[in-house]
Amino acid sequence: FKDDFNKFVASVCNLFTMFFVLVWIVTNIIYPILPNVSKEFDISIVNVLMLHSFGSAIINYISLKYVIEMKYRLNMIIAVILTLCNVLVSLFLCLGLYNSQRYLGRILGSAAGVIIIGIIFYVILQINGKCLINTKYWKYALVIGLPIIPHALSLTLLSQLARIMIKDMVGYSAVGIYSLSYTMASILSVLMNSLDSAWRPWFYTNYSVKNYSELKRKNNYYIFIFTALTIVLCLIMPETIKIVSSKEYWESIDTVVPLIVA
Repeated sequence: FKDDFNKFVASVCNLFTMFFVLVWIVTNIIYPILPNVSKEFDISIVNVLMLHSFGSAIINYISLKYVIEMKYRLNMIIAVILTLCNVLVSLFLCLGLYNSQRYLGRILGSAAGVIIIGIIFYVILQINGKCLINTKYWKYALVIGLPIIPHALSLTLLSQLARIMIKDMVGYSAVGIYSLSYTMASILSVLMNSLDSAWRPWFYTNYSVKNYSELKRKNNYYIFIFTALTIVLCLIMPETIKIVSSKEYWESIDTVVPLIVA
């Protein structure tokens, strides 16, 4: 849909907005009747977290649009604004309005900027696209997107279930050690996402014109660079953990290399 790309983007945005509204309604009906779960957080906090999730989805969505359009400066500006909003609003709430309940200040501070910026970007997408519903666009998006949903959900569940299982089987101290390993290993994911944001537009541009020989050649370079980064991180991460953490967390050295490779 190169000729009507903005319409496609706006229409698909409305598709997952409808899905969000449906999930939001179901959650507000089911959550209060779950006795064990509903005691952890008030329904208002759950709603804030859901809006945070929706705002993040919109921001990621428009960021991918800017990647495709080669607008890297806009993505950098978005990242800077989100970081400043997250830090400044969280500090203001934690040290001011929610000084006695700082966890609430942190939750609301993290969510506020994402929700507001997400709504702004949603309006921008709709103004540029001017397309609420188009079944042709929706069918195309669902055919590609639906098979990816189980994959994305499984990754999310795996990342959270690991901590829950460690907490129940070992204890909170082991969760802290694992979390440090996971955080340090995620540096590779950050590098991968940074490289991928530049690689994907170039890849699909050349793929669309069937420039396969150039793709194969550059793909070998790409794999070599990423493999080299993985090896370097595996070599330096044990010493890095000793520098950034106290001795109680040095047990995480045994798990950080397998996590990086994974």
